[in-house]
Amino acid sequence: MQLLSRIIKGESVACQEDCLQLPLLVVVPREPAREVSPEPDLQGGEAACESEEKAKALLAAARAECEDLLARAKAECEAMLAAAAEEVQKLRAEAEKAGFAAGREEGLAAAEAERKKLVEEAERLLAEAREIRREMLGRVEGQVVRLAVRIAEKLLQTELQQHPEAVAAMVHSALLSLAESGEILIRLHPDDAVVCRAQLAGWQEKLQDKAVCFILEDAAMPRGTCRLETADSIIECNPQEQLEKLQQLLQDVKHDG
Repeated sequence: MQLLSRIIKGESVACQEDCLQLPLLVVVPREPAREVSPEPDLQGGEAACESEEKAKALLAAARAECEDLLARAKAECEAMLAAAAEEVQKLRAEAEKAGFAAGREEGLAAAEAERKKLVEEAERLLAEAREIRREMLGRVEGQVVRLAVRIAEKLLQTELQQHPEAVAAMVHSALLSLAESGEILIRLHPDDAVVCRAQLAGWQEKLQDKAVCFILEDAAMPRGTCRLETADSIIECNPQEQLEKLQQLLQDVKHDG
């Protein structure tokens, strides 16, 4: 191998992609012994034969050495080619691995971007659904409030028609809430006044001597309402106003919700 390294150097082997280019190996055989013209001596024939044999031997040795050098050079070149091919394969594997990793990272990034896009789309759709729900509930709740008030009005009218004494109960409750003494004027619709006069004696008995009640018929008063007037205060008992307050309360609850 030491002899071969003098002829082939590692630096002189150029690797281009998958091929190796080797420099031309030139082996110069030793020059055969030059024939010497026989000198006219006594042993000329024997000397000539001996010189020819030596020359042939030297030539054979040189050829053998060249064959050995070529064989060793070929073996080393084949080893270098195998090593180069292995290195190329290794580099390819690393490149493929790096490319796979880069592709995987790119795929993960694309998947994350798609996930974010889907999340944003879902949030947008959810916001739109919430807005539609709010608008629908607003319309429905408004209708429900108005319907509830209308039902209450119908129930009140039915109650007054079927139970006229309900007005008397309302007047009685208003009288009990008064803490004042003196005269109390009770304004009523004429139809309601008829019912309440039947209860006036009982109310007066409960008030005793601290107050005196008077009933005044007033056609301007809506049916089912009453108004108590004293020297210091006025109490309005209007179921319609109570219904309006109920409607406003329901509206407030709807907006708060």
